Amino acid sequence: MISVRNITKSFGPHRVLDNVSLEVARGETVVLLGPSGSGKSTLLRCIVGFEQIDGGEIEVDGIVVSADLPACLQAERFHEIRLRCGLLFQQFHLFPHLTVLQNLTLAPIHVRKLPREQAEEQALALLEKLGLASKAYMRPGKLSGGEQQRVAIARALAMEPAYLLYDEPTSSLDLERAREIWKLMGDLAQQGQAQLVVTHQYELANQLPCRVVRIPEGRIREAELSLFLLNGSQGN
Repeated sequence: MISVRNITKSFGPHRVLDNVSLEVARGETVVLLGPSGSGKSTLLRCIVGFEQIDGGEIEVDGIVVSADLPACLQAERFHEIRLRCGLLFQQFHLFPHLTVLQNLTLAPIHVRKLPREQAEEQALALLEKLGLASKAYMRPGKLSGGEQQRVAIARALAMEPAYLLYDEPTSSLDLERAREIWKLMGDLAQQGQAQLVVTHQYELANQLPCRVVRIPEGRIREAELSLFLLNGSQGN
């Protein structure tokens, strides 16, 4: 699991995270909900080592990084953590000069060392699964925002991550496109893909079978099980 224990993080005199603890089990979807500036994105960036923590420790599948660990060891361990985590952001960060298929196969070929044919076969299967088979040989600039975000999710899944981590994945999309992504995230949740979703959109939490964690002002205040199914009806 992902386990965050008593994390603190400050930027100058401003403490953004104040002894925050959180767990995400394999197969679980957790939505981290709160207003802008509450520390949600900072926590996500701390988990993968994009921000250095001031206190506490992070553990992902037995790989532990504490604030007092030497920088060289932190770098090694965060590299291993990032191999287990697929990262998705508000901006899609697709390579505009590559086709959709090339975007999906780049990391599996160069990081996972898969043969090109195997990487392409797996990527095409993912695109089919996500309803993007007809877009395989197009460049990202020819796609809608929702399609680009689905490609970004497919690219993350191509690395076979244990966890998908999203930072405001639908905030730049219109409502119709956002609902497409919520539906896809819900499908992944039902298939047992572990997901940690950072958002300020309350509608998203109501569309996913998930545990909702609220983080106002850099502290986790409460957690609750979402009772909404994908069709919007209330569960038992």
